[in-house]
Amino acid sequence: MSRNTDLKKLTEEFSTFLKTNKKCKSIFCSDQLDENYISQVSNTKRFVERFVADAEFRYLFDINPTETLKKYKQKITVVDAKYLSDEDFIKKCKKSGIEPSVSVLRYKAFILEGQIERAKMREKDQPSINSFKIWRKRQSNRCYIDIKPQTAKEIVHIPFGIELSDGCSVGCWFCGLTAKRKTKDFLYSDENKKTWRDILSHLAKIGGTACKNSSLYWATDPFDNSDYEKFAADFRDIFGAIPRLTTALATKEIERTRRITKQAFDNKIIHRFSILSLSMLNTIHENFTAEELLFVFLITQNNESQTMVGNIGKAYGTKKIIKKAEQLKKTDFNAKNQNHTIACLTGFLINMVNSTVKLVTPCLPNNKNKDGYWILKSSKFKSVKQFKQIIDEMVNNYMLEFIEPLKPVAFNPQVEFEPGVSSFKLLSKNKIYKINSKVFNATTIGNHINSNTYNLSQLAIHCEEEHNIKLKDSIPFLNSLFQDGFFNEEPHFFHKS
Repeated sequence: MSRNTDLKKLTEEFSTFLKTNKKCKSIFCSDQLDENYISQVSNTKRFVERFVADAEFRYLFDINPTETLKKYKQKITVVDAKYLSDEDFIKKCKKSGIEPSVSVLRYKAFILEGQIERAKMREKDQPSINSFKIWRKRQSNRCYIDIKPQTAKEIVHIPFGIELSDGCSVGCWFCGLTAKRKTKDFLYSDENKKTWRDILSHLAKIGGTACKNSSLYWATDPFDNSDYEKFAADFRDIFGAIPRLTTALATKEIERTRRITKQAFDNKIIHRFSILSLSMLNTIHENFTAEELLFVFLITQNNESQTMVGNIGKAYGTKKIIKKAEQLKKTDFNAKNQNHTIACLTGFLINMVNSTVKLVTPCLPNNKNKDGYWILKSSKFKSVKQFKQIIDEMVNNYMLEFIEPLKPVAFNPQVEFEPGVSSFKLLSKNKIYKINSKVFNATTIGNHINSNTYNLSQLAIHCEEEHNIKLKDSIPFLNSLFQDGFFNEEPHFFHKS
């Protein structure tokens, strides 16, 4: 019952889109990028960035679109701009049979292809250790149950994230990972270089091809570390790919940022710049052409932006997040009941300054887990040898291929059990799942799971003795539910001593 089928669906959708719109093509897979094509997509993207971020621009555009586009040096037609921003205009066009222009279609193709690239990272690139692969897949399945589908599709489940600083200098009020103030960096000394490369090499043995999608930041900003590029070069040397980057310091050193944007363009990977103010957006747009920023997504999180920041981390349940929701007229917003997380890591969170490693995976933000991820285990290492031991122990002790006999068996708290005559349903906020068996009455086992009183061994033996359900039938059935994310795997419950 795996829900990791986004790659297939998106690939089919993209293929159909290209067949229907002959003038559109792949950007990520093209050996040579046509300048005119790139210009159209880039400038369409730039308009969207400005429109989403700038309230005054939106106001002026509504009054006089032609002059406003000219004033802001937007290289896009009024019709295209309206097709990207005006719902009423789009409805009128569809009613009149007016199709979007080639520029708009090419931009939409680019966005769709970007979604395919994310799906590839989650579904195609896999850890090399089988238990890691199975555990990661199970957490991904669970996220499709726990978290809204739109967010679950965006979670890549990278195998590791490494912090090269202790804290972050930026201090965003909405930081989804509750970053503390920066105190120190891990610098690229000869000794640190050796430690660094040894750690990456061990991760490569475990994380497989998925390693190339990992990040060198978490509750940190990559640009805080003056040696970031040196660490990133080693990452590329070992994993064969440039680490993707998100920074809120893109305007601090323009030439450094320029090298990063060129890197993204040359290698067709997506970097992200967090935009914290309109002046920051203006600086970015003044210093970089739309084409230079094709592979850089601007996450506009300034006060005037139409982007809703996540109710997570520092912002969780605050007056500011409530005010932002009111400003954007988010009528479905509930400060205490959210289904979104920005955590994208299912694996090892490593801090090189403090020499710590944690095993984490995304979850719904709540009072206990405001940053939207579980910490299954946290350890400190004093040497590379000890680091390797810790990693290997985490894999062996927490990344289960099958549910163990003494583990407690209960349904995921995010689903509601609804018994039937011979089958049962599990109701989540997103979907209804029907569970049955061709061999025995599934509701019988479902009722016992829902009682929250058994471990796996007790449940299987009880069902055999009281209901004549053979172990050879019940164990695979229970493991199937486990792998699909339907069991409670919260650390305090599932991994309690």
